[in-house]
Amino acid sequence: MNTSASQGGRIRALALDIDGTLLDPSHRIRPAVRDAVRRVDDAGVAVILASARSVSAIRPLQAELGIGCRLMVACQGGISVRILPPDASRPGVVAFSVVDSHPLATADALAVLDVAAKRNLPVSWFGWLRWIVERGDVMAWREARIVGDWPSVVPDLREIAQAEPAYKLTVMAPAGREAELAAVATELPAGLRGAISRADYLEITDRSVSKASALAAVLRHLGLEPSQLAAAGDGANDEEMLRLAGHSMAMGHAPAALRALATWTLPSNAEDGLAAGLDRLFAEGLIDG
Repeated sequence: MNTSASQGGRIRALALDIDGTLLDPSHRIRPAVRDAVRRVDDAGVAVILASARSVSAIRPLQAELGIGCRLMVACQGGISVRILPPDASRPGVVAFSVVDSHPLATADALAVLDVAAKRNLPVSWFGWLRWIVERGDVMAWREARIVGDWPSVVPDLREIAQAEPAYKLTVMAPAGREAELAAVATELPAGLRGAISRADYLEITDRSVSKASALAAVLRHLGLEPSQLAAAGDGANDEEMLRLAGHSMAMGHAPAALRALATWTLPSNAEDGLAAGLDRLFAEGLIDG
């Protein structure tokens, strides 16, 4: 159990997983959660959304929350960016600055395509701002409806591999074939790592990165220490992030191992669990306000 924040100072940054933590089971931000996150933001704490989602899929959630901090960790830590203030001379243009970036080596990414092809499993390719899939990928369109982000379609992902580096690849397993993802993970090139974000999704990044490594870079960018970070998550791919944070919160529906390492276990995302955890940070004096 990590308790260094409660022993060593105030929380100055908050990292939030999105699916299963910020969002409820219907993939919406509930009013109580939105209000609690805004209260943290109003207290001057940097709220950082940290997700396996792409930059383009995270940005609308930042806007919906209405928070001042525009930092995000995207693609399971493959890329972290800050949204820049609007430029009046370029209306409608959203500009980003890169805080941390670790694309997959092209040869490694192509090897993943080969491994997945042997099992006839679809692969999603996440570039700098584009999510790219091959024609006929039904699972990708199901995911698009959930996240509100629509992929570009190409006949063959190999055609764009050289021109558009991947910051993350996702291998998806149809119902009943989820166990095959573990086999795919064992066949990844040595330079890559795989993390199960949910039973049917294997998120693949450069071996050097995770949500935790990306957050460490963001904290350096902010001039903060891990002891000043609180983090909340619900999945196995959040474990390193929760271990990094001075104060960690696991959702009530999270795996037992994640709940065991967290400072607090919260109610589930169907019960406004994140709002309860953020309110408790104020009640226990970890955030002023």
